[in-house]
Amino acid sequence: MNKIRSLIFTLASFALGAFFDGGILRAENPPAAQPAVPLVRTQQKIAPRDKHQKIADAFFAGPIVHLEFKFDPKEWENLKKDNRRYAECTMIETAPDGKKTEYKDVAVKLKGSAGSFQGPDQKPGLTVSLHKFKGAERFHGMEKFHLNNGAQDASLINEFIGGEMSRAAGVPASRCTHAIVKWNGRDMGLYLFKEGFTKDFLSYFYERTDGSLYDGHFIAEIDGALEKQQGGDKSDKHDLQELAAACKQGDPKVRWQKVAERLDVHEFLRFLAMEIFLSHWDGYNFNRNNYRVYFDSKTGKADFFIHGIDQVYGDANWPIVRDPGALVGQAVWSNPDWKAQYPGIAKEIYEKALKPVDWEARITEHGAKVKEALTRANPQWGKDYEGQIAAARARVNARLVSIGKQFGDMPKPIEWVNNTYKLGPKQWNAQGGGALDEQTVDGQRCLHVRADNAAAASWRRSVALPPGRYRFEAVVKTAGVEGGDETGEGAGLRISGGKRKGVNGLTGNAAWQKIGFEFDGTGAEANLVAEVRAAKGEAWFQIESLQIVKVK
Repeated sequence: MNKIRSLIFTLASFALGAFFDGGILRAENPPAAQPAVPLVRTQQKIAPRDKHQKIADAFFAGPIVHLEFKFDPKEWENLKKDNRRYAECTMIETAPDGKKTEYKDVAVKLKGSAGSFQGPDQKPGLTVSLHKFKGAERFHGMEKFHLNNGAQDASLINEFIGGEMSRAAGVPASRCTHAIVKWNGRDMGLYLFKEGFTKDFLSYFYERTDGSLYDGHFIAEIDGALEKQQGGDKSDKHDLQELAAACKQGDPKVRWQKVAERLDVHEFLRFLAMEIFLSHWDGYNFNRNNYRVYFDSKTGKADFFIHGIDQVYGDANWPIVRDPGALVGQAVWSNPDWKAQYPGIAKEIYEKALKPVDWEARITEHGAKVKEALTRANPQWGKDYEGQIAAARARVNARLVSIGKQFGDMPKPIEWVNNTYKLGPKQWNAQGGGALDEQTVDGQRCLHVRADNAAAASWRRSVALPPGRYRFEAVVKTAGVEGGDETGEGAGLRISGGKRKGVNGLTGNAAWQKIGFEFDGTGAEANLVAEVRAAKGEAWFQIESLQIVKVK
């Protein structure tokens, strides 16, 4: 294939796969992606933009920065009168080491739609352009970027991790990081930093970047009033109109022929699979919303980009095969051969791009970077963010587990060693109030729970056990734990539905000690709970010590 993303899975080599059932479209079988989600460009003459790519690459891999936006009174009033009009401002970047860089003649406007839009005196989402007005310098190699306010995702991690998953699967999506923002004198806290859909972005996936690019806007089908953002005369939308007309053809054979001439069908099926895997109900295929369409000038065919994925992972049990409701999706799905290829393409993405990567670790790694930046700006912000990292891990893990189960990729049978099964660090989900994160204490990696006036906060995971008698064990210590309820006191272990009142409840300041909870396994999954049931205090559960023991 002509696209650069045919090489996206590996830095050293690539492999082109065999035909899927139906034999119409060739699929790729690249090596597994790694957490860093490397991108590889085809061998071509190096264009001047490559130097900008390298600078941008370093920025997204680097620390979280602080951005301040300053307006003169006239420009501020203009922005308040017309939120969607670009206003001129000065942007000041402060690096973690305190170094400041000033950018003048920066253009900024408000962004967002239903659910995410907020006015200039609130916490607005922002589009920042460094090329709209003359004189502004690129920001770390970028001409344009967005700052999302997290109105629909308090963790501001969904789009970050969903974008990395999409790019690992070969589906174009913006890279993200985070920034701490000060807006016209007000400290606004954390924002998601997202690269814009520019020619620099396109150059990661295509050899040519001069094709037509369309913005889907708010709930708009491709035959609606889409904005042409680049690609010659902005009033000339013949390519998009021809794709829409092809999808509406009444004769199925004519429809499929014309669609195949105007759409990269294989890449669309890959795009559909990722919207489904992310449970992206607010994307193109299921809500005709949050998307971009690009016509590759080398092939003349359309591709769709993942976009607006702040509300993903909401339904862990979304079916991995769903009928798309949008115009293009319905046209593709109506072709039996193309529809028959979807399961193979989806399985390939799961096996080669999603399953091999430790996404929980990736969230933990980046979350720690965000927490460090927040703490540097305001210690309370960092403290408040701890639970968001755990919640994001839980959402993503639950969705990946569901996808695996739907593919029949069931968990491996438990391997007992001397009647003991080590549970390990993965698949633990945070529930309840308080703050839940991972910490290293006394040289031990731990699951940490802090009550913060919450009646119950816990780490949970399920494990399938054959019928029998078992004991759930861990080594735990506590600090300042006070209180309890009818289910149990202080810090302890149990299974969901079980009560531990008077059993393994640690309160006060307790040194490291092993505790356990015995229960009968029925053959169904047991939901394990490591918790603090108290109004105050905190506890640490050594990860290495979390285990199930067969009781003889």
